[in-house]
Amino acid sequence: MRILFAFYLLPLLVLAANLSENININQLFLEARKTDKYLFLFFHKKGCSYCERMLDESLKNLDIKSKLTKNFIFIKANIDEQGAVEYRDFNGTKHAFAKSLKIGLYPSIIFVDQNNTIVYGVVGYRKAEEFSRILDYVSSGNYQKMDFESFENLLEFEDDDSSVLLSSK
Repeated sequence: MRILFAFYLLPLLVLAANLSENININQLFLEARKTDKYLFLFFHKKGCSYCERMLDESLKNLDIKSKLTKNFIFIKANIDEQGAVEYRDFNGTKHAFAKSLKIGLYPSIIFVDQNNTIVYGVVGYRKAEEFSRILDYVSSGNYQKMDFESFENLLEFEDDDSSVLLSSK
């Protein structure tokens, strides 16, 4: 019985585990379109202390988790792990996909809209407070009207009126 498991079932379990690591952005964007959300691709790698810090601190913050659940489909892409990425005409490894996007520093985040278009990117570690503003910037659609610095300045100078800027869909 053990021999049967080792030769027949174990390879199937390994294959199933590797298949679950594939990321089909073309398919996920259809879900994002249906639910009126953005794709949130978090690129990280093994041994990256800032990646771990962002995963353990910023992305576990309750405010951030709430915003991610409401407005985004969260996709983690560890470039050191197996699995393929499909996005438009690209079909390759996670590492090759990151390189195709000219990502060389980690963590890096890419936001994809409901038209399957990359609309904004962030490179490097961000504390929860700043990252929360980035999520507001993208989910409110303000990335279409102004750069992030202008958005932050408006938030800083607009007390009660900032809620209009942050109204999400």
